[in-house]
Amino acid sequence: MVFVQFESPLAGAAYSRRIENPSRSDVFSVLSAVRSACAKKMFDYAPLDLNGLSEVAAPYAKRVSSVSSPDSLCAALKEIKPSALEARMQPFVLLKKPTAEELAAGARKHEDATAFAWSFVMRSLFEKAFPPTAFPQSAKCSTPNFLFACDYDGWVAVKKVNTAKAEAKEVLACLTGLLASIGRKIPAFACSDSKAFDSAFENALTAFPPRRNFSNLPAAIEAAKTVEKEVLACAAGESERRVLREIFYARVFARLGFPPYCSAEDVGAVYPELKIPKPRGRMKKE
Repeated sequence: MVFVQFESPLAGAAYSRRIENPSRSDVFSVLSAVRSACAKKMFDYAPLDLNGLSEVAAPYAKRVSSVSSPDSLCAALKEIKPSALEARMQPFVLLKKPTAEELAAGARKHEDATAFAWSFVMRSLFEKAFPPTAFPQSAKCSTPNFLFACDYDGWVAVKKVNTAKAEAKEVLACLTGLLASIGRKIPAFACSDSKAFDSAFENALTAFPPRRNFSNLPAAIEAAKTVEKEVLACAAGESERRVLREIFYARVFARLGFPPYCSAEDVGAVYPELKIPKPRGRMKKE
């Protein structure tokens, strides 16, 4: 049976909808709701003091204007000194690397959660420049399961986590993985030529290889801005254009190693016991 379904019991992102024989527009609508819920709630499950990090991010975020141009975002990013910002984040990172003594005593080796803190701060600036779409209204979910399922035009997907029973890290892994996969899939339902969307992005960022490099992030955003109009011309409508624009610039942040949302790679590094598949290749560091 051809259908798309999304159930979310999460506070502030509650949703329940199943559509049988959906149109492409219906699928886009549900995918947008899934993406919005994941982006809005994932940090609630990260080992971070969000109140403290919000205070760290506030001085930079207030310099960003919610206008059509990302110029103020670039200006705010240029003022950030990564080492100083990371030092300010540290008190609010609640999961640290195990000490040598802890490792000797049998603790599992893992990274600390600083990467999540970076993503939270980047999100604070990113969503100021690109305000997320309002979460859609729907019937309330009657189960504790966060569920996305789809069988449409050869695409079959199922992702589910019981939010009442799963550990926070498991919910985080589900939301992070789903946000990434939905972000890759949405262009196929939001524009007339998703391959052109992808290739235009790659062409615009040719001078910026996938590498963790904060100093190049403003220049990469400026390069993306030059092709934004061309890239978004394929959007099927205004709501599609807005979501595509968010995805387009989020990809710029991710390409430079500072995604505005938690990445599957970072979740795997912090929680190796979850055995999350690694992406092809590795992100090079500065």
